[in-house]
Amino acid sequence: MNKNKKLHFLKYLFADIISAMVPWTVFFAYRKYNIDPVANNGNEQILLDNNLYIGLFVIPAFWVALYAFSGYYNKSMIKSRLGELGQTLFMSVIGLVLIFFSLLLDDEINTYKDYYESFLVLFVL
Repeated sequence: MNKNKKLHFLKYLFADIISAMVPWTVFFAYRKYNIDPVANNGNEQILLDNNLYIGLFVIPAFWVALYAFSGYYNKSMIKSRLGELGQTLFMSVIGLVLIFFSLLLDDEINTYKDYYESFLVLFVL
């Protein structure tokens, strides 16, 4: 791998990690404020929650592994924009379903509407 391709790969990787960390942090705060407000005593409580920091490591690693498995990082210099958009949307739905069923389905909720709302908010982010 020459220097230019390696730099391009590292840019993709860094962007994917940041684009997984930021939405996860926003979604985590959203869940604490809207889905589970009884357990939340303010911003300090969110920042002291170990699950936030575990998620900041696990979620980006999950997305990078999923994108690598799908071939997203192969030949990143010659990609169709429309093809890349389709592949990203498809893998986002797959990843979202996996995250939802593995991490979010066991949350305590008031109504099942909270699950639908969480799923939609996470997809939009």
